[in-house]
Amino acid sequence: MTYLFKFAGRMSRAAFWSYHYGIMALTMVPLVLCAILSFNGFPNWIWWTVGVGFVAHQIATLSGVVRRFHDRNLSGWWTLLSGIATLTLVACGMLLATVLAEPYSSWAFFGGPGAGMAVMLWVNVELFFRAGNPGPNRFGPPPE
Repeated sequence: MTYLFKFAGRMSRAAFWSYHYGIMALTMVPLVLCAILSFNGFPNWIWWTVGVGFVAHQIATLSGVVRRFHDRNLSGWWTLLSGIATLTLVACGMLLATVLAEPYSSWAFFGGPGAGMAVMLWVNVELFFRAGNPGPNRFGPPPE
C-alpha cells in the first residue's frame, strides 16, 4: 500500500504503464458497478464511498506521475503544468457550452483548448513513451 502513495524515487516506463492502468481498473470497476446498481435504488451513501475511492485514486496517480517525472530527471512540479492544462480544457469547454449560440471568442474556441491539448500531449509523451535516464540522477538510482 505504501508503494501506491510513495512520492520519492523513480519509476520506469513499463512500471508506469502497468501502474497507471492497474490503478484505473481498480477505480473503474467499483464505479461501473455502482452506476449499474444505482438504477435499482442503490443507496446514495455508496456514491460517497466511491468518491473517497476516487480521491485515493487521484493521489495514487499523482504519486506515479511524480515518480515517472523523476525518472526523466524532471521535477515533480511539472505535474502542476499538466493540471493547469487540464483545467484550461475544462474551463474552455464550459465557456463554449454556455456561449455556443452567441458570438464566441477566438481564444476560447481555438487558443485555450489548443494550448491545453499541446501541453497534455507533451506530458503524455514524456510519461508514457520517453525512456528514463540510464544512470543515477538527482532523484536516485535507476529503477530495477
